[in-house]
Amino acid sequence: MTITVLIISALFIQNEIKNIENKIDFEIYLNDNVSADKISVLKEAINNAVEVTSIEFITKEQAVERYKEIFGDKESLIAYIEQENPLKESLVVKTKNTSDLDKVSQVVERDDYKDMIYSSSYSRNRAVIVKLIGVIDFVQKAGILIGLIFIIIAVSVVFSTVRIAIFSRKDEIEIMKLVGATDWFVHAPFLIESGLYGLLAAILSTIFVTAIGYYVSLIAQSYLGLSGGFFNDFVAQYLLFVLAFQILLGVTISVASAFVAIRKHLK
Repeated sequence: MTITVLIISALFIQNEIKNIENKIDFEIYLNDNVSADKISVLKEAINNAVEVTSIEFITKEQAVERYKEIFGDKESLIAYIEQENPLKESLVVKTKNTSDLDKVSQVVERDDYKDMIYSSSYSRNRAVIVKLIGVIDFVQKAGILIGLIFIIIAVSVVFSTVRIAIFSRKDEIEIMKLVGATDWFVHAPFLIESGLYGLLAAILSTIFVTAIGYYVSLIAQSYLGLSGGFFNDFVAQYLLFVLAFQILLGVTISVASAFVAIRKHLK
């Protein structure tokens, strides 16, 4: 059950990490009257330095529209922006890996481009972005480590359970051997029983954790303002994969642990 929680949590966190990474960009604000040729040279330098997914040029008019989307409720500000339009043209750079944003910063800070660049969003938000990248990296590594720990725990539990079952049926096993039962005939019930336990545990734990996830999503929608369909989308995308993976993992761990326990304690 704990492994199910970890798998679903890991998939959900990975999904959210991708959403966050897609929102992290490097916006370069340009001085007025920068020629198209100079902008092209800067784009080419960035493309040569890192692997980018997109570089979008934002005009002053497009900047006003973006400003309206963010501050639409501030009528006085909108009126001033529309009249004066002090906003800058900019390049919005999105890299394949968020860790490459620092390389973009190194390009922007070159002396060759100082006369055309007014400022950048990365210089203002660098500390926050670096911390976010560190958190993303930690969550991914911690998820792998915790998953391995609980797989080891699951193997130990199954191993101990099968050993107890063997000891409790010791007399029955001795009788079967005395009447000529083969090793496979003696071992098979333990292996089948372990596999069925793994199958049942996978199905029940997936149902249980999905139900908890549903109620957690309701709370998240209320307090974090998330869209109502994000949990349904997540379930539609990953539930069958999680269930299939859990069945495979549960049966494999159970049967393998039982097999080792049988070989060790049933001779």
